Amino acid sequence: MSANAIAAFVAADQKWTSLGSCDKQLSLDQAQGYANLKKPVVAVYVAQPHGHVALILPGSASKSQTWGMQVPNSASFPLDAPQKAYVAGPLSKAFGPDKKTQVTLYGRNFVP
Repeated sequence: MSANAIAAFVAADQKWTSLGSCDKQLSLDQAQGYANLKKPVVAVYVAQPHGHVALILPGSASKSQTWGMQVPNSASFPLDAPQKAYVAGPLSKAFGPDKKTQVTLYGRNFVP
């Protein structure tokens, strides 16, 4: 699936819960909390010709100088910039400072 297709899928699937956008500290805190409970969490950004998806990893949030907030631990593998790929870095590293209002966090529900 493309990043835009993943974004559409998690938004429509009842097994995923929107935690909110990355410009809200509560959303960022919830994302780190879900990941620390071993629940899958993604940060999705929709754009043309393609968006981007980053994974939220278990760990500790850290202060982002670019976002001015505590941000979750993450992994990112950009299609068009493999040299910018990383594991275990601040989520703000995956998206520029002007994108945080356009990035939505989704956590996977595990309810019977």
